[in-house]
Order: sequence, then C-alpha cells, then structure tokens
Amino acid sequence: MEKIYCRDLVIHFNKKHLEDQTVPPWVAKTAGRTFYVNHIESNMSWSTKESPNNSHTKGSIKFKKAVLTIDEDNTAHIKSATIKDSLKKDTI
Repeated sequence: MEKIYCRDLVIHFNKKHLEDQTVPPWVAKTAGRTFYVNHIESNMSWSTKESPNNSHTKGSIKFKKAVLTIDEDNTAHIKSATIKDSLKKDTI
C-alpha cells in the first residue's frame, strides 16, 4: 500500500459512475496524479472548493497537508501529515 504525501488533495464525485456502476464513484487528485476509488475515509478537516466554470465538476472537497493511502478494497484513507511525512521521497 503506497503512502502519498499531498500538499493539496482534491476529491470529487465521478459522474461516470451514474452511467456505469463498475466505475468507482470518487476521484482523488493530487499534483497531476488521479486515483479512482470506491470509498473515502478521513477524520481530518477539509474545505469545499467551488468551480462553477469547470465542465467536469462544479464542486469538490479539498484537504491540505494530507497523507493518502489506498487499500486493497480501493478505499482511500486520508490522514493529517506530519513533518516527517513531508520529508519522505514519495512526496507530491
């Protein structure tokens, strides 16, 4: 299971899931990388990001300084990053 340090992590609903239930319902994006996940778990604070001019999504949830891991069930786990996390080589 890869741990990814994210300065900014943005989550939004995947509209394709409404057409095809085999497509994961959530999209997680950080520094040019995109992950499609079935479920998201987090206890950390977040804010909303509205983007009314974006044709793909009108709003999303944004996490700052987070560590993202995706388990074998395709669940994204988001936790607050520590200073030690930010120094690791898999930093994005």
